[in-house]
Amino acid sequence: MSNDPRHIALMILIHTHKDRITLDHCIDRFEQELTTLDQRDRNLCYALVMGTFRHRARLDWIFSKCASRSIEKTDPYALTIIRMALFQVMYMDKIPASAAVNTAVNLAKKAGQAKISGFVNAVLRKAVEQHPSIALPDINKNPVLCLSVTHSQPQWLVKRWIKRYGLDLTRELCRTLNHVPAITLRVNTLKTDRNTLVDHLDPMAQRIELTLLSPVGINIDRPKVPLSSMDALKNGWFQIQDEAAQMVTLLLDPQPGERVLDACAGLGGKTGHLAQLMKNQGEIIALDSDKNRLDKMAPVMADLGVDMVTPVRADLLKSSIKTLGGYFDRILLDAPCTGLGVLRRNPDSRWGKGTKDIQRNAARQKKLLNHTANMLKPGGFLLYTVCSCEPEENMEVITHFLDKRKDYILFQDTARLLSSKTGQAAAGNLIDNGVLCTFPLPGTMDGFFAALLQRRDRPDTGPDLQE
Repeated sequence: MSNDPRHIALMILIHTHKDRITLDHCIDRFEQELTTLDQRDRNLCYALVMGTFRHRARLDWIFSKCASRSIEKTDPYALTIIRMALFQVMYMDKIPASAAVNTAVNLAKKAGQAKISGFVNAVLRKAVEQHPSIALPDINKNPVLCLSVTHSQPQWLVKRWIKRYGLDLTRELCRTLNHVPAITLRVNTLKTDRNTLVDHLDPMAQRIELTLLSPVGINIDRPKVPLSSMDALKNGWFQIQDEAAQMVTLLLDPQPGERVLDACAGLGGKTGHLAQLMKNQGEIIALDSDKNRLDKMAPVMADLGVDMVTPVRADLLKSSIKTLGGYFDRILLDAPCTGLGVLRRNPDSRWGKGTKDIQRNAARQKKLLNHTANMLKPGGFLLYTVCSCEPEENMEVITHFLDKRKDYILFQDTARLLSSKTGQAAAGNLIDNGVLCTFPLPGTMDGFFAALLQRRDRPDTGPDLQE
């Protein structure tokens, strides 16, 4: 493959859609090609991919006013090339419009799509001339379409949010979700402390500030060197993790010497935090069904100085106290979800989803929670969490569970617990009716939900262990 950053960006965009995989997964596929680029070209490639996803609906609106055919009838390569070029024209001031058009035409030819180059050229030249004067939908006539196009959010989701939050809050939410967030780090207290890491990183970033609530969080804006090349990362001084995700792990409050299950461990972001809260004493079973994720986790744990984690590749719904060696003192269930709370960081997640995906995830979440609950000791704590603010995936799952499982209660003293763990009384404001709810507004955290459940020592009625 060419080492042209635009060509690599095109392939990532095409295959993310074609293969129905996440952007992170697709970028991993193209890691070998990305390593051939110097840092400037790699940054350009990432900017094109992220920006094209982030502003897709607005780009498509311009396309619809300048093209002679509909999006549905447009060749996928042509459509993606035009989207990339329009993003450069409309949002990247340092790239001349003429250069964006010419490179798009050449990209069509380079991708083996010479037959579409004329169409690409015609649409883009018209768009360059006309896009500043193309009117957006009228918010008074069609508020859903207006917010969808203006802020590039899917119409079904905008409609859903307006119904729940109202027009003004939805508009602000949509606007905020298109802001590029600062990078948030979690200090690894097994190896260093926050002040030491801040002093170390200060020369390498334009701006560094402490997170408002997490006692181990740092926001870093526009690092001057890639994080991957920093010695502090290689030495295990930090992991990249949003502040909301840090608050989730703090709420579980694992103690040194305990036996803990990270039931959907993924790449180990929360696993590493669990280990440092436990002072690397005890046992963590990091369970995931994806071998590649677990393989990537192992060297990360080594860098962090963590040796208490046992990775286990398994299907959670087929796991039990028998297969995992007994009961657990605490369990973290970071359940698979729509990811609609982290759209700032994962702009690809807003496309290709619908209400049925929320319902499908909710049904699976209920099964996972009920099954996982069987592996907790009486008196132990289970934290259910998702990176979604949609009620079907959060409180409705908990209500369903508590109606079914009389051997569990919702732990109510979460505000005091979280305030004590952060040292910030304001952390208690994140608690609503006993559960943790973070929201993408005003733009300092991602959207997370977490409910701390406790298994009764002596349930009032016998536990319902049916799946």
